[in-house]
Amino acid sequence: MRGNLALAIIVLLLCSGSPFTAKAATVEKKILIGFHQSTGEAEENLVREKKGKVRRHFKKLNILAVTLPETEIIKLKNDPRVAYIESDAVVQAVEPFIGAEYNVAWGVRQIGGEISHEEGFVGSTVKIALLDTGIDYLHPELTNNFQGGIDLVYNDNDPMDDSVNGHGTHLAGIIAAELNGTGVVGAAPQASLYAVKVLDGGGMGSLSDVIAGIDWAIDNGMEIINLSLGINEDFTSLRQACDRAYQEEGILLIAAAGNTSGNPATFPAAYDSVIAVNGTDENDNPGWFAANDQAIELAAPGVSIVSTTTDNGYSSLDGTSQAAAHVTGAAALLIGAGAVDTNADGRIADDIRLQLQTSAVDLGAPGHDNIYGFGRVDVAKALGVTETDPLPEAEEDVNTDPIPVPEDIVETEPAADPDDSVNTNPDSIPEDVVDTEPAPEPDDSVETDPIPEPDTPVIDIQHGKGHRKNNLVHFPLKDESDQLDNKKINLKGKKFSFFDKHGRDLKTGKNILLKNFDQQKMNLMVDTYEQAGA
Repeated sequence: MRGNLALAIIVLLLCSGSPFTAKAATVEKKILIGFHQSTGEAEENLVREKKGKVRRHFKKLNILAVTLPETEIIKLKNDPRVAYIESDAVVQAVEPFIGAEYNVAWGVRQIGGEISHEEGFVGSTVKIALLDTGIDYLHPELTNNFQGGIDLVYNDNDPMDDSVNGHGTHLAGIIAAELNGTGVVGAAPQASLYAVKVLDGGGMGSLSDVIAGIDWAIDNGMEIINLSLGINEDFTSLRQACDRAYQEEGILLIAAAGNTSGNPATFPAAYDSVIAVNGTDENDNPGWFAANDQAIELAAPGVSIVSTTTDNGYSSLDGTSQAAAHVTGAAALLIGAGAVDTNADGRIADDIRLQLQTSAVDLGAPGHDNIYGFGRVDVAKALGVTETDPLPEAEEDVNTDPIPVPEDIVETEPAADPDDSVNTNPDSIPEDVVDTEPAPEPDDSVETDPIPEPDTPVIDIQHGKGHRKNNLVHFPLKDESDQLDNKKINLKGKKFSFFDKHGRDLKTGKNILLKNFDQQKMNLMVDTYEQAGA
């Protein structure tokens, strides 16, 4: 009897139109529907008629993100109003690799950021949308440059970075960490950052959220979109969104090529409307993670990049994401400098793109190649500013009288006989040099009267305030009367002198007394050094 009853129940479940059977037969999918015309109430009603739900409506794109029964998708494809239907695929951050060494923001210096900042180019108020995991906008390096955004993952207005490695925050620091004398500095330290959170804490997100992020950037007048994320498949909806932003709205799109280690670049970097960026190390070698693709347009620092992370911290990461952020900052400097619409097409994105290409340092095979593209970014060259000029020849009227020794300063050692092996090229002096070789004796024609004027100033080096430049330590100056204290250093049209640890000028062999000199910093570059009356 029990056996017959069990059989009857099984037959009833299989044959009766039970809810269990209906649920198993209904498979819903998240899809993106592209229309030939602008989307509105009619297009949304079409989805509802097919038993679907509209999940997202885009303001600037003819696309709807919907959930639809699988059986209805085939029918909808035949509708003449529908251009295409695509799966709402999963997009993920181009995950960085954790570096072992904490270092200064060498990448900003490598692309010419430091000298650009000194010339007043800081990317002021250029609007940058960072489509990523969000930004920790409470970080002291970022809080002043953070201007808002949106969270498209959780559909609110709080785009706080909740990722495990602070991916979005790390990129934000590379782009626009403040120039405040602490931590790191971004390539465009006064740019305006907008966090568009399209990836969750695990660095994953939907294609529709990424498209919604581009749509938000268009609607809110962004000038640059950074996309350090990728997907291996080409989707018409994503390509359409990128093309609309660049070709019609004049927004510059910059994307990580993908950490594919010699394989093709990912999307959206591979689209023609997007600048694909590969990563390099401090010696301009490609990172081991670098992609190999004809679509590669530019290269930028991406190895051992120290930047901001969540909870007011800093970390060192590797990857094409970091490289793309450097190019984003460089582009912001060019836009902030007042880019010109040279081809009169009503937008400057293509002009900025050409500037970046033509000013890049050509590496690898001559011309464009699949690793470096047009080369490693050099924003200083693009802006028309250059690195420090070679040391000038000593002028005949230079006063080389010894400077009197104040009571609180130990006298410097006299110049020793020259050594033919001494290399006085400041760019070639390694960081770990313990001592420099003696400088050559001054020319016999130079006056060396041992009796100096009593009011000759002593150059004072502010102890502990130096930073690296060209593998030397760079200090601001002041003299005994504080005339140079806190003076902005302008490298153009100034004299430069390079000193060894004793304060001896490596070019002329002249002795200079240095006050408050840190003996641990053996190599020193002093900019804009001025004698009395200079």
